[in-house]
Amino acid sequence: DFELKKLLITILVILSKDTSVIPILCEGKLLLALFSYVKANDKTPAREDVWTMAQMEELQLHAMSALSTLAPAMLDDYMICQGNTRLLLLLEWCVGPDDFGGTGNSFHGAGGRNNKKAQMRMCLRLMRSMVSTGQEALLQDMTDQGAISQIITILQNILRRRKKEEHAVDVEMQCDMLFILSALC
Repeated sequence: DFELKKLLITILVILSKDTSVIPILCEGKLLLALFSYVKANDKTPAREDVWTMAQMEELQLHAMSALSTLAPAMLDDYMICQGNTRLLLLLEWCVGPDDFGGTGNSFHGAGGRNNKKAQMRMCLRLMRSMVSTGQEALLQDMTDQGAISQIITILQNILRRRKKEEHAVDVEMQCDMLFILSALC
């Protein structure tokens, strides 16, 4: 059930506030399960998929939002799941030329109608959450994988295509990128 899955993710985030629950979540490989949603969206759902593309997008955004809270408390699992690699690959897809008609109809999908902006926003938010930990190994790994040059390129492209009026989501993403860069540098 789609709504039950969303509710379960929300409950796990709430339970994570109690630090005694974190080892249980680690043992259950929660981050690995949530990271299964952190990937480029296919253009068409497979025939065996239970949910529509809009529902899959909503689950993806919801999982990334949950990871923003859970992953900093579970740094070892994040590194084991190769979280930095997954995020940088998703970020690359977000700015890539592939078409994606995002539905943007969920709480986390604001500003993401007919584009990949919602995925990029949540990806950057998750990256910001991770660099905020100040964990040296994580920062070094992200830097070694080329996050600095990737983010600088994205910012340069944004500045070249700058519109007179920017949506609040655009400004938020730019602030997140600048924060990530400052933490990595």
